[in-house]
Amino acid sequence: MEPVLALSVQRFLKLASEWPAELSLAEHMAVYTAAHPLTDQELADEISALRIATLSVSEPALRTAYLMVHDEMERGFIPVLAARLRLPEDDLTVRLSAAAVTAAFRVVDEDVGRRAILEKEKVTQQEALALVDRAIRDATNGRLGGPVPS
Repeated sequence: MEPVLALSVQRFLKLASEWPAELSLAEHMAVYTAAHPLTDQELADEISALRIATLSVSEPALRTAYLMVHDEMERGFIPVLAARLRLPEDDLTVRLSAAAVTAAFRVVDEDVGRRAILEKEKVTQQEALALVDRAIRDATNGRLGGPVPS
């Protein structure tokens, strides 16, 4: 279970490290995934990761592994956000933003997972990415998510 989650985080951190200043994170995610489509195995892994996210809400053993992987994501996201905010990696704002964005992703994953897996609702990529943009803006009081001024 944890290796599936870890692969998902590694894919996200690779994508995030290439986030251009002129795009929101959701816009970049859409462009990046169009240019780098997931293989069938990667897609199956992402669906498994979403199932784990959904089940982790009520299963303590899964929750522990799920939160540990999100801690890895938070730490890996710090350099990306430091560059984007033009602050040192150990700056409190950078660290708080990494924590907030990671938590926002966790909440979006759990929400989308519940809707798609448990409620069998069709959640489009566009809808999920709009949730990501909103969650990041809300979690960081608008500091992150959108394009960065030059």
